[in-house]
Amino acid sequence: MTRLLSASFPRLVLDHCTRPLLVALALGTTACPGDDSPSSTGDDSSTGDPTTTTMNPVTLTLTVTDTEDPTITTTGVDSTGTTTDDPTGDTTASTTDEPTTAGPTCGDDVAEGGEECDGTDLGGEDCMSQGFDDGDLGCAADCTFDTSGCTATPICGNDMIDGRDVCDGADLGGEDCASQGFDGGTLGCQADCMGYDTSMCTVATCEDENVGMSLGAVSMGDTTGADDDFTPSCGGTDGPDHVVLFTAPAAGIFIFDTFGSVYDTKLALFADCDPLSEIVCNDDTGGLQSEVQLDMMAGQTVYVVIDGFDGSTGQYVLNITAGPVCGDGAVTGTEACDGADVGGATCASAGLTGAGPITCAPDCTALDAANCNAPAGYGNCLDFPEAQVCTAMELCASDGTNSVCLGSGCATAMDCPAAPGTGNAPVVCQDVTADGSNDCYLDCTMGETCPNGMTCELGFICLRPA
Repeated sequence: MTRLLSASFPRLVLDHCTRPLLVALALGTTACPGDDSPSSTGDDSSTGDPTTTTMNPVTLTLTVTDTEDPTITTTGVDSTGTTTDDPTGDTTASTTDEPTTAGPTCGDDVAEGGEECDGTDLGGEDCMSQGFDDGDLGCAADCTFDTSGCTATPICGNDMIDGRDVCDGADLGGEDCASQGFDGGTLGCQADCMGYDTSMCTVATCEDENVGMSLGAVSMGDTTGADDDFTPSCGGTDGPDHVVLFTAPAAGIFIFDTFGSVYDTKLALFADCDPLSEIVCNDDTGGLQSEVQLDMMAGQTVYVVIDGFDGSTGQYVLNITAGPVCGDGAVTGTEACDGADVGGATCASAGLTGAGPITCAPDCTALDAANCNAPAGYGNCLDFPEAQVCTAMELCASDGTNSVCLGSGCATAMDCPAAPGTGNAPVVCQDVTADGSNDCYLDCTMGETCPNGMTCELGFICLRPA
């Protein structure tokens, strides 16, 4: 910082003989070369005798600037003196500070500016980020990184996790097969220490039997005394079960059923051993047997759980069949028909008249009687669409095995469709569905003969199919 010296010493009048130089002044040596004697003046506006200045001996370091009005500047001058008869009476020193800008300060524990680090502030860096394997990164006195504590030699194989190691030999960092998503076994470490070796880990199994890709009657047995491993969502409370693991041999729909079992079964499919992974469940599909189906990918596995309704147990049969392929011309699985294969159905079996022929719906789910004559009443709405076989005043009534189109809202039998030409069962108008509305039906209470294609069911009503 430069200070302008304007007091404590008398003003020195310097002429052009002074140039920028470093001058060592002693008391009484302020004249230019060639001057007869040193000269000092007081205030320019004062009159009278020159001011007498007495100065204690002192050495000053002055930087003199060659200007018309030279100014004496000095840095860090320490002087003492006594001034008498100063006409101005001005004994106050003044200083002027020039502004400065602070930059990064190495040693303040704050890495800033061009500093790589500063004390404990390493800017988030460590030995590994500097290309080493391990160690402690430091900061030198000049605020550059000190890597003397870093280790550059690979250290995998010392049974200690360090550097970039995920594990090292026996040091698995507290991990085991369970923490890696397995059910048991022994976890190891890869030779390069960069990952775990799970080849000796195991996955728990919950199946009682693995039938692989077998089809047909793949399993037979008895659930009496078996473990209760799963709780299927249907069929009341669960009981002892038998679990079969099946693998799909190809992509497609597979049908699982318990037809042939001697007790009230229920059947469920699970994706894995997790009790919450249930895919589908069925209690009864006609009678006391169960059936489910699943569209599977080739190689996909599924756990088939054979259980009993409300905890029932007994001898079971598990059948697995490949699902139907609509369009192959053969009725399989749950198909109602397939192409030309309509199972021998005719217009008469539909409860209709006409020559037909009966055809198959494109998705193989229903027979199509569109080529038969319009319905006259009491048609077969189990195998055919209601709209094709029932009259406008009829509704389909079915128990899943038998069906009939019943006239609805009649007041007398005269309001009902006429009886078919065969048989002698009379038309009756009575509420047989207990819905508060009368129904038209064919009565066989007294042993009357039902029309062709119909049978007397429940002891009083003619139903289809025969």
